[in-house]
Amino acid sequence: MAKQGRPKNRYKSVTVTITATPKLVQYLDDLIKEEGFGNSRAEIAKNFVWKEINRLISAGNLDRRKGSVTDPLEQVELR
Repeated sequence: MAKQGRPKNRYKSVTVTITATPKLVQYLDDLIKEEGFGNSRAEIAKNFVWKEINRLISAGNLDRRKGSVTDPLEQVELR
């Protein structure tokens, strides 16, 4: 039987590290408990970065990249 689960990523990913204050970490942990934001601190932070990038593109403050990866926010809706 075929293995079920998440499909393999089509694009190479790069690890980005941030330094956070204890207060920010607490907020991220609070959001993990809520549904719809993500299952980990890293996933939530990534989703918020994508959300802000899309806002900047929509506002004309950032150019959309040609041939860019599909926006994960099209797949995951944040509150």
